[in-house]
Amino acid sequence: MKKITADYIFDGFRMLPEAVLILNDVGEVQELVEQPEESLRESAQYFKGIVSPGFINVHCHLELSHLYKKVPEKTGLPKFIRQIPEIREIDVEQKAEAIKNADKDMYENGIVACGDISNTADSFETKIHSNIQYHTFLEVFGSLPDIADKVMENAQKLKNEYISLFQKNGKTPKISITPHAPYSISEPLLKYLTNVCDTEEGIMSVHNQETESENEMFKAGSGELLDVLKSFGLSYDWWKPTGFNSLPSFMSRFGKCQKNILVHNTFTTQQDIEWMYKYSPENYWCFCPNANLYIEDKLPDFSVFKPYADKCVLGTDSLASNWQLNIMDEINTILKNSTVFTLPELLQMATSNGAKALNFYNLGSFEKGKKPGVVNISEKGNKYVNKRIL
Repeated sequence: MKKITADYIFDGFRMLPEAVLILNDVGEVQELVEQPEESLRESAQYFKGIVSPGFINVHCHLELSHLYKKVPEKTGLPKFIRQIPEIREIDVEQKAEAIKNADKDMYENGIVACGDISNTADSFETKIHSNIQYHTFLEVFGSLPDIADKVMENAQKLKNEYISLFQKNGKTPKISITPHAPYSISEPLLKYLTNVCDTEEGIMSVHNQETESENEMFKAGSGELLDVLKSFGLSYDWWKPTGFNSLPSFMSRFGKCQKNILVHNTFTTQQDIEWMYKYSPENYWCFCPNANLYIEDKLPDFSVFKPYADKCVLGTDSLASNWQLNIMDEINTILKNSTVFTLPELLQMATSNGAKALNFYNLGSFEKGKKPGVVNISEKGNKYVNKRIL
């Protein structure tokens, strides 16, 4: 039995001053005593600052870990996209080592679960042996209508490979096939994705409105993003602008999933959000602020998301667009640049909200019977730092 106390225990929802957390020998929550007797508090191990459940990283790209510091900062998304294919390939062993190290870093940074984007099988071996629980999103894209069959066939093969690997190792696989972004999916591919949307876990994760030129592409059929996509030799002759922003244009054509995770939302408007909730009630807005600054040098308008704080979550994106994979650093960036969200609200995004978004029911809060991991958060200078306890 392990007893833990701190100046504050954040239970996944609330800050509780001088509470005591009681765990069994395998880290399962036995009790959270909100108003403990002095004798119980004195018998508990004390941590300065805050004790929190482990963090949930809702959006990452492990397989891009070898691109750390390889992509210039603040180029804007279109130029970022242009560079990735040119520098993505590397020695297989180097790539595997970078993935393994990134997974290790996340675990040491208090991350207990991750929604990870995969385009290949490169990260599968690391995930099998990881201490982090993963929901893998097999990301598909293809703007050419005549390749939709092959794209989905390849995705299904990868999915079957993933399931087989996990089952052979006695683990339960969590995996979904999901679209890359509204601008990279042809109509035939969209129809395929609609058919698989409401099966298995029923979670869809899509990059959303990461650049203003994404909205311009949908509204007017022009802009830098469309120019870059065409520069790859891709035909967009079938493309027809809708006159609306990217989010409503795409989701109005997409089947309803049980949960929609919208990632980045840098140029999402109040009108887009209101429309989305008329379309579907289960929407989670994932912020990756460090990646936003790395690529576009711009953050979302957090004020329009304030009424939906209980449906906001946090991600790190990849080491191609971030300096580290640490949810606490994402929180620090938001606090430094905005006063919209409080620390407790951001910690809820990092814990219980993230667990709900990814269906990790045993994580995210200090409720009895859960095994959420334990993180200690303290102040250092003008920022918060964290370390894993369990």
